[in-house]
Amino acid sequence: MNINLNIDHLLLEGISINPHQRAELKATVESALSRYLSSQGTDPCLLSDVSRSTVRGGTIDIKESSNPSVIGQQIAEVIYKGIKG
Repeated sequence: MNINLNIDHLLLEGISINPHQRAELKATVESALSRYLSSQGTDPCLLSDVSRSTVRGGTIDIKESSNPSVIGQQIAEVIYKGIKG
C-alpha cells in the first residue's frame, strides 16, 4: 500500500527555529510519520482517495531546551493522532 502525504504548511507559534533546524525538524516529522503509518496503520476511511484541508491533532508543550528532533517527533505524533481520528 502506498500513502501519499503532503504537508503544505506547518504552523509553529511561539518558537524560533533557524534554517538548519528547520531541515532537521522536517526530516524528523517525515520519518516519524512514516513509522507511525507503516507500523500502526490508519483509519480505513483514509484508504480511499481522500483529501483533507486540515488535520488537527492537538497541541504540544515545547521546552526551550527541546531540539528539532524532539519537537519533530512530538509534531508527528499529534499529526498521526489527527489522521487516525
